[in-house]
Amino acid sequence: MKIIKVYISLFIILFFSSCKKINAQKDNSFRYKSELLGEWESKENLNNTFSINFGEIKGDSIFGQYCAVAREGRKIDCDTDEIFNIKGIIKDNIIKISFTSFFNAKNGKAKIIITDSLLRWVITKYPEGESYAPKESTLTKSEKKELNFYSLLNDTPSIILPINYSELDKFQWNENNYKLIENMDLFLRLPNYNDFKIAILLNDNGDDEIYKLITIKNNNIIDSKDIGYAIDNYPESNFRELVQFSIDKNFLITLFFKQLKQNKLILKKIKKYKINNSGKFEEIKE
Repeated sequence: MKIIKVYISLFIILFFSSCKKINAQKDNSFRYKSELLGEWESKENLNNTFSINFGEIKGDSIFGQYCAVAREGRKIDCDTDEIFNIKGIIKDNIIKISFTSFFNAKNGKAKIIITDSLLRWVITKYPEGESYAPKESTLTKSEKKELNFYSLLNDTPSIILPINYSELDKFQWNENNYKLIENMDLFLRLPNYNDFKIAILLNDNGDDEIYKLITIKNNNIIDSKDIGYAIDNYPESNFRELVQFSIDKNFLITLFFKQLKQNKLILKKIKKYKINNSGKFEEIKE
């Protein structure tokens, strides 16, 4: 019996020790993925500099651009345009990276270890060609104040519902330069729904405007839904179809599918959605 008690005691000790290790590992990681957005820089070598600017997150994927200056400034592996040459997959406190250089070197691999608000860059496979990213580097968040979409959204007053497609021109849309989803460059903040922040994103750079509705919790996008768009790109076509929307004060989302026929929009069908308790858009079947 004593032996059994000893084994039980040892099991309990080992169990709680492993829990502490797991919690310690979690403490090293960032609370929100969005905290990775922005510029990170190395201060290890003043002659050879290295920085990473993370500009976009989609799910567990993160996209950014590095800038490496080597040989005391004689080699500049950077680009003045916003061209992502880094793609990573975030898992716990590790980002597995694929990268290219701005000298057209391809198929580079690296990992970024997140510890105590630091990023540790380690190349695991050098790219094929000319590249000046360092083998290893420790980076800290730039001291410049970095805004991101979530902080911008928090500081933006919400409009009052209801809202519909025909009223959109009367609103002052806010600029979104963070490209969290595709090229949605403007946004409106809607009132909160339960614990979720709600926003409409707008891309007006093409022939047709595209509207997307998103739900956000803990600075992460929970779900997104296209709510206004053209189904084809030929305005002169008699088969051209458009989707328009309305959102009432209870967050009932109605999509109107219309077809252009002899210069008139004919209503073809209607779909309705609600936001469920998980923050997902759920179609209402009638």
